Amino acid sequence: MAMPSEYDDIALPPVYENSLIITQPQRNGMFSNNPFLNEQQNERILVNFDDDNNRQENTNIPILMSWISSTRGFQTLPISPEYFLTNIEQVEIQPVVDENNTNRQYRVWCPERSETLFLATEISSKWQKKILGSMRHLNLILRDVSGATAFTLTKSKMTIETPTEIIGYVEQNFTFFGVNFSIHGVQDNQCIVSIVGPIMFCCCCTRKNVNFHIVSSNGRKIIGSIMYQWDYLRLDYILVVTFVTRDMNEKMKSLILGAAFLLESLYFAN
Repeated sequence: MAMPSEYDDIALPPVYENSLIITQPQRNGMFSNNPFLNEQQNERILVNFDDDNNRQENTNIPILMSWISSTRGFQTLPISPEYFLTNIEQVEIQPVVDENNTNRQYRVWCPERSETLFLATEISSKWQKKILGSMRHLNLILRDVSGATAFTLTKSKMTIETPTEIIGYVEQNFTFFGVNFSIHGVQDNQCIVSIVGPIMFCCCCTRKNVNFHIVSSNGRKIIGSIMYQWDYLRLDYILVVTFVTRDMNEKMKSLILGAAFLLESLYFAN
């Protein structure tokens, strides 16, 4: 015969074996003093956990900037993809090796925060890569930490867009003096900034550090840089994107980030 226990009088919450909870468990009035709950403490709530068979692709999920706890769940404030580049001075584009995925993958890493901002995946077939090389049609999908699509990058004339709008374009300019790109806005299609690099030979035929200067439209002011350099910790080459000021417009940062991926696909991916 089991001995009586001091915990025999405590009402334990029910054990739910299904994936659907239909009532809020209550235990010893533990919610009675909760300031976020009102007198409707027994209001029915639904919590549905999808299994692997019913799980759908995660798209357009808002990030929780702020939330308010209530009996009706969480209230979320969706943010724009450019928000992840706020107050950031430098990012790194690092190749990601995945033996189970033949498409090229990258992560956009913020060293000052020690966190991943975006994961990028190139959508193209292996035959396009082998036959067309850098001339292939480029389609890059950047996803944020929630798995939602943040940016879509396509070329040629690379287009940078969010799920809701086109931010701008990056165009390659053919010159005899070296690598040159221009970034254009959407409204008037005028050149906002230019990207000036070394001669083509340096980009294609050497494994040394290569630096691209991001300059204003009149060429008088340097506002950032894109450097292809060796990472001694990862033992691989990465692209380091540096902005002169942290408070640079987030859309401008997004356009420069897209231009860096274009440089990667044209000169360094192969």
